[in-house]
Amino acid sequence: MSQNNVLPKIAIDGHRLTENSTGVGRYLSVLLNQWSLAPDLLPFHPIIIKCTERKADLDPWKNRFQHVCHGSRLPGLIWENTILASREFRHLPLFAPANLVPYRWKGPVVLVVHDTFCEHSDSHISTFNRIRFRSRYRRSAQRADLIITPSQATAHDVHQFFQIPISHIKVIPPGIPSYFKPVHDKFTSALNFIPEIKNPYVLFVGKKSSRREFPAILEAVQRLRKSGLKINLVAVGPSTQKLGSQDGLIELGYISDQTLIQLYQNAIALIWPSSREGFGLPLAEAMACGCPIITTPVNAIAEVAGQACLTLPDCSPDSIKSAVQQIIEDPQFTSSMIRTGLEQSDRYDPKVFADQVSEILKRFAT
Repeated sequence: MSQNNVLPKIAIDGHRLTENSTGVGRYLSVLLNQWSLAPDLLPFHPIIIKCTERKADLDPWKNRFQHVCHGSRLPGLIWENTILASREFRHLPLFAPANLVPYRWKGPVVLVVHDTFCEHSDSHISTFNRIRFRSRYRRSAQRADLIITPSQATAHDVHQFFQIPISHIKVIPPGIPSYFKPVHDKFTSALNFIPEIKNPYVLFVGKKSSRREFPAILEAVQRLRKSGLKINLVAVGPSTQKLGSQDGLIELGYISDQTLIQLYQNAIALIWPSSREGFGLPLAEAMACGCPIITTPVNAIAEVAGQACLTLPDCSPDSIKSAVQQIIEDPQFTSSMIRTGLEQSDRYDPKVFADQVSEILKRFAT
């Protein structure tokens, strides 16, 4: 990497690269991992600024790129404006993948806006977070030299709510790692890779926010169990203490990609209704693994899922129950949906994603 000494530098906000990364952290990991496969082809030298270290196997890019780790105990706003925007870095071009730009940043900025939830009543944002982030998101968008969004729906919202010209917005769908692949043996009745799972199951991935109708999903599964169907609901992501022990519910918390892929591959379906999303990463991952999806194709979800989903007429437990029964009882329909999902998932090629982002950053690194 001797040419790093002459390449222009770009600072990258790695604040979300934590041990249990979700949306933004996974987005950035895919990008950095893909770049690390051919680092000599990058037109710039990335410097990743993080607040915490994590297991080496989560960051295979670390031996390829410069990275620093400071200020793990600082709150986000303070970390952004003291550590990230330190004198050492703040005059460099910045790639900001988490909706926010430090107030003190002096160099050009490429910002990723994943959603505009603070502007929508149906996103179920708490009043505290709406007040906390709304003006910061708006200011960050207006400060950025160029904005990347993961979907056309989010691009439209950024233009409408933040008054950003369309010419300053670029839609680049995220990449899904190539190891998210399907298997041929579906509907496994007894799974050995996770001891807790003894029955066929439907899957939920992510935060159990109000907009994702998790209580209705759980109620639908419990009704299926009462009707005599041996089925569980496996939930991946932050656990919810309020739920406690519930019949048919298996909460796994945060898991490795390897385990997540096995869950997608063997699930009856991913159930993921939502009133609003900026993209919907679990939908893309599920399709790539050959997992049927049950969802509400509104706003960005309609772009991500396309025709590769079983559409819910509403988010009631009865509608979710009927959708699960259809997938189980109509294998021909389910096989067709899986094939369509695999074709749809080709849109989320990690190399195309990484190349498009690096091409954007190249404009500001020269």
